[in-house]
Amino acid sequence: MSTTVPLNVNTVADSVTTSPSEGATATTASIVCSGIGNGVTISAAVFAVFAFINACVQTSGWRRRQGFPYVECTTIFYFFLSFCDNLANVILVVGLGYSTYLFAANGNAGNGETINILCATFVIAVGIAFLFKLVHVIYVIYEQSTCDIFLVDWEKPGSTGGSDKVSIWRCIFVANEWNEIQTSRKISTHFQMFIVLFVLSIINANVPAFAKSDDDGALNRFTIGGLTYVIAALTQILYYKLFHERVIKDQMRDFMDLCSVCNVSVFVLSHNNFGYYIHGRSVHGKADVDMSELSHMLRREEEGLVPQRGLISGSDSQVFEIMIPHLMRQKIDSIYRPLQQNIIQAQKEKQRDSMKVHNIMKTFLQAFFDHALLDLDYIVTEKLFFEKVFGINFQEATKNAYLTIADDYAFTNALYYGNETVLLSFDILLFFLINITTDNYVIATAVTYLIGEVLAKLRSEVGCHNLAKKTLIEKIFLI
Repeated sequence: MSTTVPLNVNTVADSVTTSPSEGATATTASIVCSGIGNGVTISAAVFAVFAFINACVQTSGWRRRQGFPYVECTTIFYFFLSFCDNLANVILVVGLGYSTYLFAANGNAGNGETINILCATFVIAVGIAFLFKLVHVIYVIYEQSTCDIFLVDWEKPGSTGGSDKVSIWRCIFVANEWNEIQTSRKISTHFQMFIVLFVLSIINANVPAFAKSDDDGALNRFTIGGLTYVIAALTQILYYKLFHERVIKDQMRDFMDLCSVCNVSVFVLSHNNFGYYIHGRSVHGKADVDMSELSHMLRREEEGLVPQRGLISGSDSQVFEIMIPHLMRQKIDSIYRPLQQNIIQAQKEKQRDSMKVHNIMKTFLQAFFDHALLDLDYIVTEKLFFEKVFGINFQEATKNAYLTIADDYAFTNALYYGNETVLLSFDILLFFLINITTDNYVIATAVTYLIGEVLAKLRSEVGCHNLAKKTLIEKIFLI
């Protein structure tokens, strides 16, 4: 006689649907989820502390460059602006780093709970980081588009044996070149978007798992899209710095050469009491010459038969960072004041005042750089080690100005070119955000490109207007 053992249906179902290996996998995934969550929290906290310290250092340098003796509301505003920008960088680095780690560790079979948490967190974090970075980019555009800039023409009347008047066309030529390089970058946005879209289209076509609509696919898109964008940009920058600038064309060095050939120096104040000086005074003493004499002058320079182009005798340093005292700032403001006071006036009166201000400013700056002012002079110094590391100035100009010998590309901080890191991180965050939101690489690429072009157009237009206003060259000549 057989004995019947009652079966528990739920127990049988559980024994069928849950195998020991799956249970172990779930336990392991739970541990991984907890570990990654703790890792993200700890990493973000550590980097946030460094972001806070860096924001304090940047604010201290900015306050000194602005000439503020005390901590004011604008200083506090700049601190929060800098801190938020650093936090955006933290979110970008930590988010992309851990998503890459998770993708490499788990492939396409990541734990659902882990991915749900990461994806939800990343969407919020990337959105916040993008807003922070957007505010910072707008501030950079505003700062660059309101800086003071003046062209110092060193040509002497009658230096070529002709008229006692100096041609303005060399200054116009230099101003147009500056206007052209205002939005130059170290990467080509057209090529960047093409490469990103091309690579991601191939991945989507050949690896269907990356295009899944579930959370696993979302994490894969986040990781693969981000890595593709970063790698493409870094590759372009390396190519540009290691090959293009050295072999094909270097716009910034070409601009410096143009200044020397035109006998025109560029004086830029990106802050109230800080800026850059490009020494373009010709070693030949003149520039208004015909083609044959110009070729002869350049040939003599190549053969080393003339002094070096540098401001200091025996040096070829042409680019300087300049810290000016309050006295010099006040004199510059007083020279420009007639134009600021008489905004509403006849066109002829405006032109007359502009010419007068132009001549006074040129004479003042020529005398300053020639050490010809009794109450105002400058000292040329080397940049300190920690000034190079932190990118700030420890010396404060009280009586005399300080001209610090800088890298040839230092003046590009007043242009798009010197802010490539800010612009690139903005593009990456925008690409991340649109990619996650729309689940479409094409839309993400198109939106990122269009917004970048709009911002570049805005920078170009307001920069051109400011250039015409500060150099006192009519905007119709800036093409």
